[in-house]
Amino acid sequence: MKGTIANAMLCIAVSAVLLGSAGFMFTAQFSDTEASMGNIFQAGTIDLKLGELGSCELAISFLYEDDYEGVDGVSQANPNGWSTNDNMVNLGTNHWDLLGGTADVNAYKNGQTGDLTHRGTRGLGIKGQEDDEIDYICFDEHMHVVFDKPQYLCQFEVRSLFMNDQNTPGLIEEGDVDLMLYGGLLQTIHMTATSDWGTNGAHVVMVDPPVLVDEIVFYIADEDYRDYSEYAVSRIYLMDMECVDGITGSFGTDDIKPGWDPVGGEIWLCNDGLNQGGSLDIGCDYTVTDDDMTESDTDWDTDLHPDEFAEWMQITTMTYYYDGSSVDCLPLYIDFNGNGFFDAQDLKNNPITGLPAPPLGEKTGYLNIAFKLHEDAGNDLQGDTIDITILFTLNQ
Repeated sequence: MKGTIANAMLCIAVSAVLLGSAGFMFTAQFSDTEASMGNIFQAGTIDLKLGELGSCELAISFLYEDDYEGVDGVSQANPNGWSTNDNMVNLGTNHWDLLGGTADVNAYKNGQTGDLTHRGTRGLGIKGQEDDEIDYICFDEHMHVVFDKPQYLCQFEVRSLFMNDQNTPGLIEEGDVDLMLYGGLLQTIHMTATSDWGTNGAHVVMVDPPVLVDEIVFYIADEDYRDYSEYAVSRIYLMDMECVDGITGSFGTDDIKPGWDPVGGEIWLCNDGLNQGGSLDIGCDYTVTDDDMTESDTDWDTDLHPDEFAEWMQITTMTYYYDGSSVDCLPLYIDFNGNGFFDAQDLKNNPITGLPAPPLGEKTGYLNIAFKLHEDAGNDLQGDTIDITILFTLNQ
């Protein structure tokens, strides 16, 4: 008789888990220390701040009307061989510096070096069949914008992407853009013309939410539209990053279920102190709110025993980026509770230590972290909320 009851209760619990949900939020806070340096016993300052996204701003414009924003050495007063109107000029180079030397634009044709071309009213193109635009009519043309450090792309604009191509009326021009990070493809954006000749064929793409990239690739894919599509790159908008004290960078969800997709994001670090070097430790803490109204607790209350929730919050991604390099923290974890996977309880009791300190300056490093509620999580978590605080400690 006892066996029959136990089996029935197990079936009910499994059904409830599949229907139930729990919530969690992340916050990020910082701590820092001071230490004497060498034999002079002069204490330096260590100031670790967090980055907070600002507004979406025009960062790079290849248009005369914007005074070539972000294009090194080019302005309306000093066009330096660039077009100042609707005429096309061959810049005679495949590369140009951008953003004070922290970014570059490069032209490629069939995988080899190509020449950049320009119209002041349209933007940058590549010398080829359509000399003032990117195309795939005779050559496979690609334009790459590469940043020294990752940036949040929030919007871009191309021109000469027309709804009615002048050579083949009635056809709608199309194009493609790859968003890259550390050599990996994050997203491909396919563009279909939305305007016509009266607006220079301007096509604006909003990237919402913003995507962290270090390379943007403009091209025409090897598709049916390649024989008549072309466009010029005109504007790139980036989301500014500000370094602030205190808690920021919160993300999370109020509806996680066992085995569902991970939830996470990036937390930027800024080292505004005076001391270079040292190391960074990353840990966490958490609190749990127990919702007795939507669950049938049988063994414990999660607000009294938050570790019971935290051990089911699996960390699926934890990568620390600094100064152009990265550390995958997943192989570094210690399985504190012995459940066979990396979770919030493990990170609290055994932080990841000895990571390279972010270099001095703004936006010098970031943590990409994601959690999911493990597929074997029990019914007692239904309706409960865990608030995970990521702790960063900068050691000198």
